[in-house]
Amino acid sequence: MSSSQQQEQQEEEHKVTPEFPKGEEYPSGRGEDATTTTQSSFAAWEFAQGPFHGKKGFLVTSLAPGSVIHAAKEAAKVLNDTYFSMSYNAHRIQGERPFKEAVPMYIDQCDSALFVALKPDDTDANPALLAKAILEEAAEGTWAKLEHVCRIIPVENCADSAEFEKLADEVVPLHFPKKEVPDPEKRKTFEVRFEQHCPAEGKHDEARSKKIVELFAARVPEETYKVNLSNPQSTVLVVECGKTFFCGVVDDYEGKMKKCNVREFKKAEKEHHHEAAAAKET
Repeated sequence: MSSSQQQEQQEEEHKVTPEFPKGEEYPSGRGEDATTTTQSSFAAWEFAQGPFHGKKGFLVTSLAPGSVIHAAKEAAKVLNDTYFSMSYNAHRIQGERPFKEAVPMYIDQCDSALFVALKPDDTDANPALLAKAILEEAAEGTWAKLEHVCRIIPVENCADSAEFEKLADEVVPLHFPKKEVPDPEKRKTFEVRFEQHCPAEGKHDEARSKKIVELFAARVPEETYKVNLSNPQSTVLVVECGKTFFCGVVDDYEGKMKKCNVREFKKAEKEHHHEAAAAKET
């Protein structure tokens, strides 16, 4: 073996894969050639990692396996657009803290979704309203190009898997306050939905899923709200990715919001416009 070959071998043996720093943020917009979603594909300067508790934002999934990085970048790009953020923040209530930045974050032990966090952490921004605005912009197809995004799921708060009860206590009461309803039949309706991405144990546990749904539903005062699994007004979304829980609340989730699916929302909007145009002609 030549001296140059020996040197190359020694250099190869001493190469160290950089550890992914926790709790730090790095500018996005680099590493455009990344196409896989294993942890090694997330350069340290490209995406931040948890902890997630106390953060608002969005879970982003992709249309094709391996393109979730591109999907997260697309979602963050829309949120960070000056015109978009100014338009949203212009309608906020006086005194509310606006969001200033959207930061993609890697989710430990999950390669099928990324989290896009709204900064600062104490922003009063409403993820559900922002998700609706993003879907509407994407449906118009003028500048908000979401070519890789499948779903953009609003998140009110996050927690480690072991603390999902605490997450329920923090999120549910904010959206379902206890109040008197004279007519029980006119109570606002709701449902709880639980889904998993990359289950920690590698498989879906039906009994555990049922327990989680019941636990979140129990935080909703039944004297004010009632369960409706066919056409609820509000949906509590509980998503487990790896060992992290994400929770958000969306109105008309299956109806107007089309499960936060970009293509389905765009399709519905297109059909609505065609129907409106046809009605004008008659």
